[in-house]
Amino acid sequence: MDRLGLLWFTVASLIVSWDSAFVLLRPKTLPGGDWHHFFKPYALYIQIDTRYGDMTDTFGYAQSWANVVEIVLNFSTVALLLQKSRGAWLCGFAVSTMTFWKTVIYMMQYFDFCAGGHLVQHHTWQQYLGLFMIPNGIWVVVPFYFMLAYGRKLKSGLDAIDITENKNKSD
Repeated sequence: MDRLGLLWFTVASLIVSWDSAFVLLRPKTLPGGDWHHFFKPYALYIQIDTRYGDMTDTFGYAQSWANVVEIVLNFSTVALLLQKSRGAWLCGFAVSTMTFWKTVIYMMQYFDFCAGGHLVQHHTWQQYLGLFMIPNGIWVVVPFYFMLAYGRKLKSGLDAIDITENKNKSD
């Protein structure tokens, strides 16, 4: 799992850095902007996820600032994994939980039960699935995996402490 963790937290940091830069540096990153050539795939994505192109959408900015914290925690997890520190379990668990819920909350805004259905009515189901749900779903599924994996490691560590404390009390 450590190799998989190193891969995920490194690649995730790079992708999230690019994503955050796109939002935080708008309008220069939008089509027609000076820096758009670094962000060409977003020309298609903003047609599906209109919030990304909306300069007045404050949630997008807030989410991108949360992404900056996520990047720091991802790289911290990588550093701890490279040091073979058990602190990587806690850091990896924390950032995975953060990423999971941040993405779930973001995606929920697009569903009718959260009054966001109007945000997805302008394209086909296939576009919505292929360009929004699947790419964003990765940021739910993979962090959930690491929440479970690192959560199990944390629990086993806590169980070992509990056993040691109980043994010391009985001595």
